[in-house]
Amino acid sequence: MKYINVISKQNHNVIESKLDDNIIVKENSVVLIDANLEDVQKIERQGNDLIIHFKNGEILKISDFYNENNTADNSLVFKDDEAKLSWIQHLEDTQIIDKSIYYQSIDELEPLLYEHDAGFLIGTPWLFAGGVLAAGGLIAGLSSSNSKHETSTEDNTIAQPVAPIKYINDISGGIIYLSIDKISNDDTPSFVIQNLANGQTALLYVDGVKVDAIYDKASNTLTPKIPLAEGTHEISYIIVNQQGNVSSPSDKVVITIDVTAPIEPKITTNNASGLSGSSEANALITLDLGNGNTLTTTANSQGKWSFAPNPIADGETGKLTVTDAAGNVGSSITTDKADTVAPLAPSVEQNNAASLLGTSEANALITLDLGHGNTLTTTANSQGKWSFEPNPIADGETATLTAT
Repeated sequence: MKYINVISKQNHNVIESKLDDNIIVKENSVVLIDANLEDVQKIERQGNDLIIHFKNGEILKISDFYNENNTADNSLVFKDDEAKLSWIQHLEDTQIIDKSIYYQSIDELEPLLYEHDAGFLIGTPWLFAGGVLAAGGLIAGLSSSNSKHETSTEDNTIAQPVAPIKYINDISGGIIYLSIDKISNDDTPSFVIQNLANGQTALLYVDGVKVDAIYDKASNTLTPKIPLAEGTHEISYIIVNQQGNVSSPSDKVVITIDVTAPIEPKITTNNASGLSGSSEANALITLDLGNGNTLTTTANSQGKWSFAPNPIADGETGKLTVTDAAGNVGSSITTDKADTVAPLAPSVEQNNAASLLGTSEANALITLDLGHGNTLTTTANSQGKWSFEPNPIADGETATLTAT
């Protein structure tokens, strides 16, 4: 932030004086900013506002510097460390000044103010000595006796930095290459940047907006202080040297933040043919059989996964865990007891006109194959009893029974 003084051109009063990065001009005024002109990167008009970009990444907004009719009469002046005043030129209808900033050196502010009849001309050397103007005070001075036109030309001597190609995941502790994995469960990833020369600093940008970041010299990383929101972000950075020169932004890299744990997997089969189910697409499915024995598989793009044949012993259970593409781990679930042993063949107790009936494993599916693609099914009850009524087998014929 900068010290900003707003002085009315009409009555020469100091309307506002404060340390800020945003100020509103309410009448024709001189806006005096305590800053070295050499520290300015560019000046641009956005609507009716004047935006000043500094080489250290700071941005100062002067709201309503212009108006809709372009009749506003405001002046912009910088006061440097030696109290020298620089009146910025060619701001009448500027869109952007980013190469050369034209200014006129002036000794005092009075030439920019409207004629005043109150006899206020008194010495105010403190105005140009680095102090802060008191709100409501009067500005006084003599006519400018020594002014000259000069040009301040920006000196961008820093090459564009190399885009970050990897980051350190603080959760896993691993180094992740963005070309391989753009999804992270770390919402404060530490981006590895190029080596900085002595006196250089780096500023981190997320989606084009500068964010507070911590630079770690040992790992050469920039880490955002505030966690990134879930979703996809564009990351870049700039370098600033001791002279205030600023590089152009690095190329942007894309990273997706996902810190939400996946939901529990669903099991659809758990028999001799296999253990299968569904989960989040492309998730890693881990099956823990106990005693340090684990197996893994990966769900497809529809979330379908399977272990075939079923690795769980008959009558035993296993634990399933889902890990999503970002590395988030969901809650474990325990499977039902596996049923991997085929049931005994069903026994027939009656086969007459009234019915075909018998016994099998409880709750088994009984399939009757009559031949020529003609099949019928029924389900045994909890005591293993099953029946087909009336008997579907023709007199004198046979059929095949299967229990599943």
